[in-house]
Amino acid sequence: MEPHKRAKYSKSLDPDEIEEVLMDEECDEELEDSDEVVEPCVQSSSSSEDEDDAEETEVAFQATRAGVSSNFLNFTGPPNGIKRSAASNINAESSPFSIVILFFRQVFQIILTETNRYFHQYTSSRTIGSTSAQPPDITIEKMYTFFGLIIQMEHDQHHNLKDYLSREEQYCTPCYSNVMACYHFFHILRFLHFENNDTQNNKFCELYNPKEHLAVHEVIVLYKGKVVFQHYIPKKHKRFGIKIYKLCNSLDYTYDMSMYLGKQRHHATAKTTATHGTVLQVIRRVEGMDHKIFMDNYFILPALFDDLLQRKINACGTVCHDRHEMP
Repeated sequence: MEPHKRAKYSKSLDPDEIEEVLMDEECDEELEDSDEVVEPCVQSSSSSEDEDDAEETEVAFQATRAGVSSNFLNFTGPPNGIKRSAASNINAESSPFSIVILFFRQVFQIILTETNRYFHQYTSSRTIGSTSAQPPDITIEKMYTFFGLIIQMEHDQHHNLKDYLSREEQYCTPCYSNVMACYHFFHILRFLHFENNDTQNNKFCELYNPKEHLAVHEVIVLYKGKVVFQHYIPKKHKRFGIKIYKLCNSLDYTYDMSMYLGKQRHHATAKTTATHGTVLQVIRRVEGMDHKIFMDNYFILPALFDDLLQRKINACGTVCHDRHEMP
């Protein structure tokens, strides 16, 4: 085979022959001088003598020429930018808050509704005091101001929350005390709520039936933010966090839980302790089904075991001999 002879690509080429696809110099000049796509010249090292007998294969670029319609779809969507129908009041003079609230207005409305609901639930459960002295419901403007102050507090350092809103000269920071009174701030903080207590989320127990053997224990969820019920346990690996009491099985599936919110007494009476009430809180959905509950010595009390037995729940755990009421 002579290398200087060139022929068009043919399907009848021997597999051992080397094929080359080259562009002629004339093709290069046409590509530079014209906007139209030109078919490339296809060359091979095979002999030109077999050209007439071989089935030729054309290789070409697909081109779109003037006057020829394409298959591409033209964009017919709305113009890029703000939907004026949904945000008609937004313009170049709008504040950052007016932009943020477009996305979170419904979230703030839920918080406002549940906070006011929880306040009324609390006042209705009290038997002392007159309802005529109750403060009015929190407004949405007050709720916006409350969260704005919370965000701003991250940029300042004071010893406690009262110092932020104090009007005393050595503590006074006008951007706090001039915007919201201390009483209003702590009223919202005390009753801040995100869910109706009468319709709690019970999906953990609705979707799963626990085994016979369960365990009650406490866990610390790492949290370094500012909440009044944050817990500090120096001997724990996670020293700062939120304490949660859980009822779980051997696979660590959490069937129920109760968050520790400070000095509280879950179902505690004059004859029981706060620890006793905490256990009754987390096992309330398995009463009467003869489960076996395992606990460590933090929860163990003889009165608690007697109470669990009356509720058809067996209990087991380690004990401390010097614990109160221990025989």
